[in-house]
Amino acid sequence: TGNPPGHPAGRDVANALLGVLAARHGLREARLVNRLDRETSGLVLVAKTREAASACGTMMMAGRFRKRYRVLVEGSWPCHDGWREVRGEIVLARGVVVRKKRVFRPDDAIDPTSPEYALTRFRCLGRAEKMSLLEAVPETGRPHQIRATLQAIGFPVVGDKLYGVDETIYARMCADAMTPEDHAVLRMGRQALHAQALAFRHPFTKEDLAFETPPSPDEPLWHLF
Repeated sequence: TGNPPGHPAGRDVANALLGVLAARHGLREARLVNRLDRETSGLVLVAKTREAASACGTMMMAGRFRKRYRVLVEGSWPCHDGWREVRGEIVLARGVVVRKKRVFRPDDAIDPTSPEYALTRFRCLGRAEKMSLLEAVPETGRPHQIRATLQAIGFPVVGDKLYGVDETIYARMCADAMTPEDHAVLRMGRQALHAQALAFRHPFTKEDLAFETPPSPDEPLWHLF
């Protein structure tokens, strides 16, 4: 998934994921366990019942879901360094038009019990065309965590209109006023962030489950790696 919204919003009810599941499969009690930003592709876990959704939600809050992402970033990440841990705090940006925007501030000394604490692990899988392909593992689950962290450390996500190389593009997108130059800067029609793998223990059967899906081969740039 990636483009359809998860929950019905405004007039976009029939095309929302939960609306499709209800109409096509009769899953009218279905609930989303995890959510992706609208322009992020990849795995979404859906619970068929409220009880399952509640149990999975408790597990996710306790950090018992393992997630892995693939992400294309601008710049040449040092590919010989193995895993790099980036920790700090994520807070709402002040004095910006976009209310949901976050700011990541690197801080190795931050208290891990802080509600703003964020920790993400990255490693480089390849480089091409002044870009790097990274694997990202968010150890905490803050909104926009991967995107805000990468922008803060100088490797913005390819195609990201809000946390990318030119954050003013987001305002032009909202006004339907993006220019050809904007599209050229972005390289892709949407952000190159993909939720590739999800692993957890079934809350009722206790079976260990793992799911994985690669980025779509039809998406531009992924094929370079």
